[in-house]
Amino acid sequence: MQIGMMGLGRMGANMVRRLMRDGHE
Repeated sequence: MQIGMMGLGRMGANMVRRLMRDGHE
């Protein structure tokens, strides 16, 4: 469970960063 959560967290963080970058730009 922890490994899966960490994987989702990393993927989610990358997606959020991408969305935030696109939103700011």
